[in-house]
Amino acid sequence: MRHPAVTRFGIWALFFVLACQGGEKSAPTQAPAAAAQGASPAKEPKPAPAPSKSDASTGLPDSLPNGLLLSYSQFEVVDGKATAKPGPARLDILTREGGEWKTETLEDAQSNVFHKAMMLTPRGQALVDGFDENRNPMVSCGNPGPPKSMIVPYPVMITRPDEHTVVFERELMEELRVVHLDRNHPPGEPSVLGHSVGWFEGNALVVETTNFIADTWGTHTGIDSSEQKHLVERFTLSDDGLYLHAEITVTDPVYLAVPVTFTHRWTKLADREVIQAPCTMEAARLYLEAGYEERRE
Repeated sequence: MRHPAVTRFGIWALFFVLACQGGEKSAPTQAPAAAAQGASPAKEPKPAPAPSKSDASTGLPDSLPNGLLLSYSQFEVVDGKATAKPGPARLDILTREGGEWKTETLEDAQSNVFHKAMMLTPRGQALVDGFDENRNPMVSCGNPGPPKSMIVPYPVMITRPDEHTVVFERELMEELRVVHLDRNHPPGEPSVLGHSVGWFEGNALVVETTNFIADTWGTHTGIDSSEQKHLVERFTLSDDGLYLHAEITVTDPVYLAVPVTFTHRWTKLADREVIQAPCTMEAARLYLEAGYEERRE
């Protein structure tokens, strides 16, 4: 009998990404420490108004830990129009005290991707310091492996074609990610997708992936991964079946000084086939080279 958690998740789309979840209280304290290793923030940290105690008003479920980091990429606006030029990176630090959420915002004008929340090796920090959107493999019709490929804002179809296999089919990414439920399944040749084995712990599907090759942006935006990358993902379905949650922990001593954990959530869409279309270099680089035009009424 198929396990209820993965019988058919159907189509899921990106809801939001919460980067670098630490322990109960480690996440909010890591950001200033990590920022000190790189460039100083362009602005002094300034607290935003505290959300109310009602989870309905904050939009944050009560089951979240006591600290969360939300990282953003921003783009400069000139004369009221967005440009393709990266702007200051932004990090929102959310902490919960006595059931009440508080938000503090940091901006870093010298990095348009806020990796200050990650503890990086010198090699990893060099990538952030020299961040270049042109290194994005997707602008050359390539696709990174997990975990980066799991958090891009494309729908994904998750199916269980048989008792031994779970398949992730991502929109506009032709390669299927296959999870073998036989933990002794032999690995094939190393690849960007690696070799994934999975098992159930209660209602959670746990997936462990190894056997990678070096991968540009294979960990996160701007952060490459090496052959030593080790990935553990824990997927759980919400009680109402409308949300799929993932806790993703990546270890890579080449680029990450310590393992990093992300949490991610998809929301359910109506079932349909995923869309696959051939990639062209013109289309892949359009958002980098075409710029932005003022919307016409």
